[in-house]
Parts: sequence; structure tokens; C-alpha cells
Amino acid sequence: MLTVQRVLARRNWQVLVEGETAERAHPAAVAAADHAFALLPAIG
Repeated sequence: MLTVQRVLARRNWQVLVEGETAERAHPAAVAAADHAFALLPAIG
């Protein structure tokens, strides 16, 4: 789970560095997190 959090955080950071606002990036970040964490039970 920690690896998933780190990957998501890194992606969020990259999007912000590229100039996107947090407000605009938020929906995609939430969707990515929901998807990633939904996959965890299938792997573990």
C-alpha cells in the first residue's frame, strides 16, 4: 500500500510541477487513487 501512495504522490507532484492547478488536477488524482486501491485486493 505504501508503494501505491508513493506512486500516486509522485504523479500528483509531477502534474503540479507541469503547471496544473490542484483544483483542476484533483478529479483525476482521486480517480487514479480509487482505481489503484481497488486493485490492491486482487494482488494481495
